[in-house]
Amino acid sequence: PLALAWDALRDTLSQLAANRVGDTLERRHVGEGVLGRLQAFGPEEAARLQAGAQWRGMMPALAAPLLWVQGPVLVLCAVALALLGWLGRRERAVLGLALGIGVGLLANAFATGALSGPHDRYGARVAWLVLAGAFVLGVRRMAAGGSAIHSPAAHCGRMTSHEIRPQGSCEAPLGQRPAVVPDAQAGPALTHPNHNKHETVM
Repeated sequence: PLALAWDALRDTLSQLAANRVGDTLERRHVGEGVLGRLQAFGPEEAARLQAGAQWRGMMPALAAPLLWVQGPVLVLCAVALALLGWLGRRERAVLGLALGIGVGLLANAFATGALSGPHDRYGARVAWLVLAGAFVLGVRRMAAGGSAIHSPAAHCGRMTSHEIRPQGSCEAPLGQRPAVVPDAQAGPALTHPNHNKHETVM
């Protein structure tokens, strides 16, 4: 049992790193069975398949110049997804999305890598979730930061003592101001010795 568990863990970790694009670009993944099914639609369809770059084994070479960007982009997006999820951990939607993608990738790696065997095509099918999650959380955070910068409350908080605030510019609307309740235990009215008028101290 321990050896089986170790093999399952090893295959799961191997599957997490197996997401290379191009696992199905070779002719061997098309199979002769596809050609047999296409022949039922006429020789023209079979001829089109055999004239294609995938059938002739040229597809990997055509896609190779574009594949180098996949690794760095996935690593950066994985780091960004984890960081944004941690920064927004107090928001249920942000934390749920980040954890959901992480748990989903682990579950996919176990279900395919440990139960079947590590293959690039199993990881490539879900690798886009890392990019999509980092993009969504990044846009959400940028939008939240922009709305906070342009809010009147944030502007009032940034004003210094040397700035002149227009009257009522940083006050809450009349209907949202807290009601002032007089203190029943307040002392009697006091008279300031240097003034003729009375000032009531609450």
